[in-house]
Amino acid sequence: MRIDRAEHTEPVTTLTAHYHTGSMPPPWASTFTLELALKGQTLQVSYAVEYLFRDEIEEEEILEEGFTLQDDWQWKGQVDAVWWPAINELIQQELALHEQGGAAPALPAADLPDDAALELQLGAFTLENQAIQLKEAWSFLLQELTQAIFETAQKEAPLEVVYRVVAGQGYTDYVLNGFFSTRKAVLSVRQKKEQQETVLEWQAFKDLMALVFEPDYDPDLILEAPPKKAGQYISTAPGMWHAFGQGVRNPSTRRNVLKMLADAIEGAAGPIETGVGTSANKTGTGRASGKGRKGGGGQGRNGHSNSRRYRG
Repeated sequence: MRIDRAEHTEPVTTLTAHYHTGSMPPPWASTFTLELALKGQTLQVSYAVEYLFRDEIEEEEILEEGFTLQDDWQWKGQVDAVWWPAINELIQQELALHEQGGAAPALPAADLPDDAALELQLGAFTLENQAIQLKEAWSFLLQELTQAIFETAQKEAPLEVVYRVVAGQGYTDYVLNGFFSTRKAVLSVRQKKEQQETVLEWQAFKDLMALVFEPDYDPDLILEAPPKKAGQYISTAPGMWHAFGQGVRNPSTRRNVLKMLADAIEGAAGPIETGVGTSANKTGTGRASGKGRKGGGGQGRNGHSNSRRYRG
């Protein structure tokens, strides 16, 4: 499909996305519509999600997967305009590909079902499914925007992951917070009465989250009490801890993801400064040591994630 933007010279300031999960089974099957418009310094948003085919399964199965029986939801309001540069950059990249003599059919996104349907309206331009060139990038951005909406509407709390190292008589907590409502990420290190914070670049935060959700988590080996035994632990939901090598394991023997994750978090935090109380904020790239598998938007399975959508 080729686009001639000479016929539409006005800036693109609106985005509408329609998404259907295709043959994905319940309780995951859903459809949503996101409408967004830049007006002055604000982003006006209309959002609606509907879960499908749930009458075909038992209520217990819905609840066991971390859902409720009333997950359909609609919301209108404003989200922080800090999101617009990222949205506009992807819009311009997508349109540029269609201007260059017309683009070939795009490959399916790795995190979407093969028969999932996505339609985008970028200002005056409408793109459907295989015509969308940057489908995977759109998938991740729409996940992030959905999470921003849920946080702004106070339907969900900001995402928080805690990595704990217990040694000797004490422990160190590395607390990773992703504030999607303001597109800000902070890594806090807490050790006894000391605390220091590092503000992460957004891409660095996404790289870390990809590593967080790459290992295999065992829902049968959750520790509900804060761990005190020497070792490394991670919590991706309040009151649920996973011990490295037990409750959370490497997905294969070829890739030591747990070490990569620990190194990436500790490296992003930098040296722990002692004797300074609560330190002033630092800014860092927090780059992960190695690339994690890109997640496809978790659905809160077995209390595994704070967010049903976002997995880095």
